[in-house]
Amino acid sequence: MRPSLRPRGFTLIELLVVIAIIAVLIALLLPAVQKVRESASRTKCTNNMKQLGIALHNYLAMRGKFPPGWAGLTASAPDQNIMVRLLPYVEQDNIVQGYDYAKSWNNNTANAGGPSNLQIINHDVPLLICPSTPNSRAGKFVSDYCVSDSIGTSAYPYLGYPATPAPTAKQVEGFFGNNGLPVRPDDVSDGLSNTFMMFEDVGRPQYWLNGRMASGSGAGSEKWADPANRITIQVIPASCNQGKTFFNCNNGNEIYSFHGGNTGANFLFGDGSVHFISDKLSGLAFRALYTRAGGETVPAY
Repeated sequence: MRPSLRPRGFTLIELLVVIAIIAVLIALLLPAVQKVRESASRTKCTNNMKQLGIALHNYLAMRGKFPPGWAGLTASAPDQNIMVRLLPYVEQDNIVQGYDYAKSWNNNTANAGGPSNLQIINHDVPLLICPSTPNSRAGKFVSDYCVSDSIGTSAYPYLGYPATPAPTAKQVEGFFGNNGLPVRPDDVSDGLSNTFMMFEDVGRPQYWLNGRMASGSGAGSEKWADPANRITIQVIPASCNQGKTFFNCNNGNEIYSFHGGNTGANFLFGDGSVHFISDKLSGLAFRALYTRAGGETVPAY
């Protein structure tokens, strides 16, 4: 009688080889998966900004001017972030229903027949959150998209402004000027297609520096209704390649994104278009695109 043949199992060496092959395949596939995921997040972020651009131009079509960047409609009205007025134009009017524009954005006194402004704005708005941010900030009511204010004095030497005479206020104004008031297209004499309107400043309230989370409290004003959630360019040479890089240095109310391995950012222009721009952009080109009435010729970028 012939002995029965039992199935032969894997030897230890064969098992280790299989495990090694699987590990190599995972190592090869993981970067590709991460790249696809980041590409999808970047596309979503770009679409968010395009929706905001459409909303801004819908507001312009109805009212003949863009909404105020952070100021009230009158000198006596309290400041409000642009998003409070913009959300109804992106089918998010249910969020700001009952908001009282005669009160500050964080006023906690009940409005007529409803909750207070503070209660109204304490909601996450997915449209205002860039999914490329590594960590969840659920319940923080953030906006990763900020309007432009102006160029700060510390940035003058790095953007080609002469020491004397100092630039005028008009020469350093961003799209929404130095006062955050409503903007008419004629105010943007450099041209809507040549002027930044809105930027990314992602990751707040966590503080990020050169692609890494850092200690300290350098990032704030992240809430979507906070009028302080806007961008004034302040170059910090120690953290910005000695003044040669004007964004993606830190997210302390500066332009900052995680796209492309922290090598560029999305920009919403005055004509409603969105462009990804490398952080290798020259100082002269950055200045020309940032100011609304500086009179510069935009270099190739």
